[in-house]
Order: sequence, then C-alpha cells, then structure tokens
Amino acid sequence: MPKRRGPAKSKRKTSAPKLHERMLRRWFNEVWNKRRVKTIHELMAPKAPVSSNAGNISGTAEFEAFFHQFHADFTEIRMTILKVFATDTMGACHWRLTAKHVPTSKPVQITGTTMVQVKNGKFIAGWQNYDEAALAAQVAR
Repeated sequence: MPKRRGPAKSKRKTSAPKLHERMLRRWFNEVWNKRRVKTIHELMAPKAPVSSNAGNISGTAEFEAFFHQFHADFTEIRMTILKVFATDTMGACHWRLTAKHVPTSKPVQITGTTMVQVKNGKFIAGWQNYDEAALAAQVAR
C-alpha cells in the first residue's frame, strides 16, 4: 500500500489585493522593461483615463501612443518597483526609472508613484506622479 503524504493541498483563491499587486508588477516589467505593447491592452481597460503631471491620457490607444513616444525619447529603460501595496479595488507602487535620454545621451534616474483602480481584472483608471523637475535637470543640455 502506498504511503500517504499528508492532507491534499487545497486550491486557495488568490486575494484581490495580491492579484492587483501582481498586475502592477506585470505592468512595469512587461510594458516598460520588456516593451510588450500587448500587455497594455491585456491589463488596461480600453477607455481608462490616466492622469499625470505630464498630462492626461484617455484609453489604451492614447497610452500606446505615449508609450511609443517615451521609447523614442529614452533607451535602456529599466523600471524598478520599490514598494507596492493593494486593496480590493486599488493598487499603488513607488518606482524608480533609469534610462538614457536619446537626444542628449545622458543617463537619467527619477522616482515616481503610480496608483490604479482595478475592476474585473483591468486597470479602469490611473494616476501617476513623477519627479518632473529632476528629469528636466538631468536632460538639460
């Protein structure tokens, strides 16, 4: 008779906060570090508004245009999440960006904060703030 190895493992449902945290980590890794445009459409609702100190974006089409412009302006992009937390409906993270500014070839490093509202596995709204003054000072010619 085969030996029994303890109780069978139950399939536990992952909590909403844990899922939202994973979504944020996936977003920064895949969209920014791996340049995976498809992830924008997988995680962001088609008409989700994003408010930022750089301006407002409405939906995935505008975000994709922003994404392409950002990658034209900066290379060697590396986004690192420093802190992340989430609730049943929201997620937030503090991050660091390192990159090279294409027109000046200068390295840049800034920090910022992103918050998202999540519903049915999609970001339905976002808010972002980053150190715009530090970025401007680093790319000044």
